[in-house]
This record gives sequence, structure tokens and C-alpha cells, in this order.
Amino acid sequence: AQQIRELFEQACMHLPDFRSDLGAPVLNVDLHTSGTYAFVEFQSHGLATSAKGLFHNMEVMGKRLTVDRPTGYVPPGQVGLPGLPMGLGMPGLPQISAGLPANFRQGDWICAACNNHNFASKDICFKCTAGKTAGLLPAQ
Repeated sequence: AQQIRELFEQACMHLPDFRSDLGAPVLNVDLHTSGTYAFVEFQSHGLATSAKGLFHNMEVMGKRLTVDRPTGYVPPGQVGLPGLPMGLGMPGLPQISAGLPANFRQGDWICAACNNHNFASKDICFKCTAGKTAGLLPAQ
């Protein structure tokens, strides 16, 4: 996961959509145990789009990268979680659409303070730092 993070971060720091005031360009890398794919979370939707254009079909260590949005991805501003304002979601993540993000897994949680999707392993929200116990939105 660290090598993937370094690969993306090095290049993303030079893309026009990168904003140093938002911190690191890559928020999280979740490498599947098989090592055959990973979910990479970027600091913004724009940066994710730029990285997709830059890295898709790039050859790295003799392997061709496939970089795409997760299945079920909904572009920003199109759909919101029922009962919440339209267009909720985090930059660089699949939008929350009529249920939960496509990469939502058992134990993941939605921050009640800022509506951010957080991985199960996190006890505080990586966007607003609210605690997991500050309130979880129920899975649908």
C-alpha cells in the first residue's frame, strides 16, 4: 500500500488540482489482501479525476495499471443519501447514493458530523476528526 501511495502522491503533487492547503494528495490506500487491486482515496474529486487520466493504462514494473472509478460511482452533486441534502459525499470518494458508497464494507461508518465515509479501522473521522461514537448514520 505504501508503494502505491508514493507512486500516486509523487505525481499528484504536480497536478493542477492538487491543493497543498488540503494536505496530502492521497488520503488513504486500501490494498486488497490478494494484492491485485486497491482503492485509492484522493483529497478532491478533481484530483481523483486528474489522477485517473494520468495513470490509467500506465505501465509500472511491467504491469499495465487500470485506474477507474468504483462500480456504482455517482458524480458529485447528483444524488444524496435519503433524508440528507443532495450531493453529499467526500471529494475523491464515490458519492453516497441512495444507500451507501460502492466501496462501503462491513464495519465502515458515516460520520454524523460531516457525512464522511470512514473505514472500519478508523475511530475518528479523517475529515473532521469527530469520534466514531459521535453518532453513526445507520446502514441502509
